[in-house]
Amino acid sequence: MDLYRGRSIELCGSGTLLPADLTINQLLERCRKYTVPVCLVFVDFEKAFDSIEINAVTNALIRQNVPKKYVRVLHKINKSCSTSIRLFYNNIDIPISRGVRQGDTISPKLFTAALEDVFKNFDWSERGVKIDGERLHHLRFADDIVLIAHDACTATKMLKELNESSESVGLRINRAKTKAMLVNCAEEEIMLESDKIEIVDNYIYLGQQITNDHTIEKEIRRRRCAAWSKFKNMEEILRKTKDVNTRAHLFNTNVLPALLYGCETWTIRETDKMKLLTTQRAMERKVLQIRLRDRIRNEEIRKRTLFKDAYDDATERKLRWAGHVARRHDNRWTQKVTFWCPWNYSRPQGRPPDRWRKQIEEKLGRSWQYEVIKITNYKCFDARAHYG
Repeated sequence: MDLYRGRSIELCGSGTLLPADLTINQLLERCRKYTVPVCLVFVDFEKAFDSIEINAVTNALIRQNVPKKYVRVLHKINKSCSTSIRLFYNNIDIPISRGVRQGDTISPKLFTAALEDVFKNFDWSERGVKIDGERLHHLRFADDIVLIAHDACTATKMLKELNESSESVGLRINRAKTKAMLVNCAEEEIMLESDKIEIVDNYIYLGQQITNDHTIEKEIRRRRCAAWSKFKNMEEILRKTKDVNTRAHLFNTNVLPALLYGCETWTIRETDKMKLLTTQRAMERKVLQIRLRDRIRNEEIRKRTLFKDAYDDATERKLRWAGHVARRHDNRWTQKVTFWCPWNYSRPQGRPPDRWRKQIEEKLGRSWQYEVIKITNYKCFDARAHYG
């Protein structure tokens, strides 16, 4: 659930990553367009779910006004855990004194509650990026944390405060896996105690590769590789399936999602479109065992396979997600960043890069917020069950 007023983007009932992905993508898009300096620190905890203190979780639940009877049950469930190993035909029971139960549906919520308690101790009201009068200084999705600052010096201070506070609840920041990304910033070191945080040009955040220049070429390459890997696993099944509708259903529900994962947040250029379509056409030819020298038109191949068009499906998903964003009026970061215009910064000379919102405007007009709700025909769900 995308929480309000800069707190976090955390797990919701559907578990979708799109609110966090869209927020970080739109932030980078604005920073690139208006040359806004921003420093992102992607924090990684060492064995986060296994190392957090149970007492810290319990205290956090109490401070967040969870009924005491539930707190006692949850404390007992997690505190009385043990594991058993067999050594020389003897069973040895080992008590587990920290961490939440892996695989338990409530464990991510317990971890998030403890982490929320950690972040409440920070006074970051003057840090982060100012968006329409509010400060976006961090994003959280479970244990995936992004610290947001205008410069490396401020990011270093925020990282130090997070490290000190998180260690009090049993969490330790992984120095090797924590990375930083500088956008329109001076090249400065970001330190955590005596360790230097690596500065990178790209980072895989929640399954999507983002870059400091906000281009999707590398992400398209990753998606194509993932789609080919999935296709290779299913190639024999697709070839042997004689029923056209069944074969199309298998492709559309297995290979296409691997190719288009996260496409709702993409700003697709013409070259990106051709890469997606070229990949799909190559797969269709392999399924039908048709070679390029056979000179069969793409339209005829599509009639034989009945596969969904990759670009059309990506556009449909993007419009559907845009409808979710346009429908929200509860001050969520997904919407605030999408419609944010940093008036105190100026655009550089030259042709501006393509924008996510502009591509929707080209299809539906400037009043796309109203049109996209009509064409998607989606109901407005309750905030706890809504995608974000």
